Amino acid sequence: MWNGYRIFGVDGSMAALPSGESLASYFGTKGKGPAARISILYDYDVLNDIVTHALIEPKKKGGRALAMAHIKACAALGCAGRKLLVFDRGYASFKMVGELEGQGLYFLMRVRR
Repeated sequence: MWNGYRIFGVDGSMAALPSGESLASYFGTKGKGPAARISILYDYDVLNDIVTHALIEPKKKGGRALAMAHIKACAALGCAGRKLLVFDRGYASFKMVGELEGQGLYFLMRVRR
């Protein structure tokens, strides 16, 4: 908790997967092998280090789409108190801001300018 807010972070990355045609076909490839897009809604409670919601999806799925799923999951979890979601660059969009405001969530987004 920070000033009455429960802090969450959203972060994503690409993950290399073991070689295999079925994995490459489902997840897609990056470089020489299969790769998946991963995204995590992380509870910044420094005492517990809790992953609140995690997704492993095909590479073609964008980070914003996965973040939208995290927003819906966060609202569905019904965590007590006010929630503040922190996003890195690349997540900001009018659609995302509308979804966050519609769910009654507070947010902080890093933007280029």
